[in-house]
Amino acid sequence: IGVGGGATSVIITKANMAQDCPRPFYAIDTFAGFTADDIAFENEERGKNDRYLYYRSNSKTWYSKTLKAHGIKDAKIYECDAKLFNYDTLPPVAFCLFDVDLYLPTKSVLPKLYSQLVPGGVIVVDDCSPLESIYDGAGQAYREFCDEMGLKEEVVHTKLGILRKPL
Repeated sequence: IGVGGGATSVIITKANMAQDCPRPFYAIDTFAGFTADDIAFENEERGKNDRYLYYRSNSKTWYSKTLKAHGIKDAKIYECDAKLFNYDTLPPVAFCLFDVDLYLPTKSVLPKLYSQLVPGGVIVVDDCSPLESIYDGAGQAYREFCDEMGLKEEVVHTKLGILRKPL
């Protein structure tokens, strides 16, 4: 969720395809950058001072072509705000790379996504560094989610928040 240009999607999908029982690959992104509401919240409520213009040059077509160029033809790609996606339509989730950067989408989506996670499944939340940045909203929402769920915070490689559903 939050796929950018697709490089990481290619790596994850190739690793998945090498498994004995590969799972379907789903991608969810606006393909137009951050939403106006999420940007306004970061600026007005969290005191950030940024226009968040990154990722606006992406498109679903470009992303799809990137996957196809690497032999990935059966990805299910959804162009929408991650906050508005109906996660109940997904099959049980074993692994998710969650990279939406900002507070509101992270706060909104983590409970929905975690409820779809299989026991033993993992969600990796990007941008969970404790250092302040324009993208520290994801880390704040991750820490709040861990606290609310009684989960131990686990941040690896200085910025990746790990959520593991107990077996």
